[in-house]
Amino acid sequence: MVDQERLSQLAKELKGGDLSRFEEFYESTKRIILANIYGYVGQKETAEDLVQETYVNFLKTLPKFDPDKPAIGYLLTISRNLSLNYLKGSSRIRGFKEREEESISQNDRYRYDEDDLLQKMRRILKPREFEIVYLKVVEDYSHREIATLLKRPLGTVLWAYNNAIKKLRKGLEKDYGR
Repeated sequence: MVDQERLSQLAKELKGGDLSRFEEFYESTKRIILANIYGYVGQKETAEDLVQETYVNFLKTLPKFDPDKPAIGYLLTISRNLSLNYLKGSSRIRGFKEREEESISQNDRYRYDEDDLLQKMRRILKPREFEIVYLKVVEDYSHREIATLLKRPLGTVLWAYNNAIKKLRKGLEKDYGR
């Protein structure tokens, strides 16, 4: 989970013009942003490109950013909008699937297994559900924190999370058993 206080401090320093803090800010948040985008587009390379675009947009809009609000929520909003714009503009052919297995080194084996599970989750869940489950399960945010980050009522987040877990249980049962 990202240290919100540290992230807030980094955002304030960035807004104040100290771009030397960007690398730490980026490293602290990129995993969440990548997962969020991947949940929408479902393609690793496209998601990685959109991550970069997210941070470029963040830096461009930094003068408008309110550092007293959660920076991760701001990044999630930018990444979600970029993902949706990508999907709108892409009546791209999705039948082509790259064979990532062939390019995976031994060091990346665990990451690939994690990516495989994320792909299965993405197929089962709607993008918003994926986003909520990822923030809760992988990043260890509380439901209340997720509600704040996504600017949604707590009840809506709880409802979406519970429905998503039910969908995952049913959808992953054949792959992983009970």
